[in-house]
Amino acid sequence: MTYKLLFSVITLFIFTGCIDDWSPSVVENVQGMKPIYVTPDDATTIVSGSPQEIQYLGKIYYKSPYIYAIEKNRGIHIINNTDPKAPQKVSFIKVAGIGDMAIKGNYMYVDNMSDLVTLNIGDIDNIKEVSRIEDAYTDGQDHAPLGYVGYFECPDPEKGLVVGWIEGLIAKPDCYTR
Repeated sequence: MTYKLLFSVITLFIFTGCIDDWSPSVVENVQGMKPIYVTPDDATTIVSGSPQEIQYLGKIYYKSPYIYAIEKNRGIHIINNTDPKAPQKVSFIKVAGIGDMAIKGNYMYVDNMSDLVTLNIGDIDNIKEVSRIEDAYTDGQDHAPLGYVGYFECPDPEKGLVVGWIEGLIAKPDCYTR
């Protein structure tokens, strides 16, 4: 008798453990993460342009007299800090998929999707790409939002390369991370 009860309890635990309470077919509209896409050409094109508003400030690096501030996945804000009481935005370097940078002398090293790129910043008004090591990082594509738990919109390769994620309303999501 006790074996039948034990068997029943174990069976109950096994079957209830398999129930998917997050099944996408059950969810209609939900807050989650949506991929940010760029075209393959835009992914590896690094250009310096006019200053832009800072949306999500990331890592900051100081090399007199400039502050270099990463905007994750978008690029680098350059700010002249000659007068610390009145810093002036100088320009914005568009670098798709950037997450980190380092500076040594007149060279800035940045991650650009899966590539490691060296930029000459000796002339702040004329920043140039010096070298590129392709596929220096094993996977420059975010197939799922890193460290995120919840629903997200599955990446669609037809729309381009994923450079980041943004929160938004998703209709009938197909993807979920735990």
